[in-house]
Amino acid sequence: MNTEKYILETFKKLAAIPSPLGYHEEILPFIQKEIEAMGYSPKLFNRGGLSVVFGEGKHIGVTAHMDEIGLAVRYIKPNGNMSLVSIGGLYAKTINEADCQVVTLDGKKYSGTIRNTKPSVHLTERDEYAAPLDLSNNMELVLDEFVNNKEDVLALGIRPGDYVLIDPKTKILNNGYIKSRFIDDKACVAILLAALKHIKENNISLNKKITAHFSAFEEKGSGGAVGLDYDLEELVALDIGLVG
Repeated sequence: MNTEKYILETFKKLAAIPSPLGYHEEILPFIQKEIEAMGYSPKLFNRGGLSVVFGEGKHIGVTAHMDEIGLAVRYIKPNGNMSLVSIGGLYAKTINEADCQVVTLDGKKYSGTIRNTKPSVHLTERDEYAAPLDLSNNMELVLDEFVNNKEDVLALGIRPGDYVLIDPKTKILNNGYIKSRFIDDKACVAILLAALKHIKENNISLNKKITAHFSAFEEKGSGGAVGLDYDLEELVALDIGLVG
């Protein structure tokens, strides 16, 4: 296995799969199939996520999380645009003019754009146009559909609480640089998958009991340890973040 190539290709696939906190219907089956193809038998958790346990000896865990920060529909405005609410601490200024999709309860997806409620510099007072972006105040989602009012949006099946899936804009450059949203923590998921693949392909025998743990609940600050065994002695968390 070319490890670097596998990590980059797997990360690109993971980044393309939307997984805001609580929405793991798409990414969990992908990770499960990837692990099963290696020859492991993963254990799935009722709350979402999975793990692989192998080896004997002192029990050590390594974990990475598949969930990402995201958005949901807060309410539908009379003109058919939508107010948004953050899931997991997403900052408004990072998603202005972002492409997105609204996914309904029955799985239908509708394209849209997240934008300032006053997007035109020509039609807006300078102070208002330059005001700090705030999801609850001056940002909204505009659908790429012929809708004119709230009733038109409801007719599509969209409701408050529906997930909003943000385009990750992933690019892997020839020099090895990665430009993408949600590198936290899908890069680490790809790395952990690569480690599992390397161990299996090279028939490596370990003198430790290992749990490779893939959490679906990290971005909200609770639920990240779901599925870990009580006899775990050490846990290494792979994460992309600043410590300070």
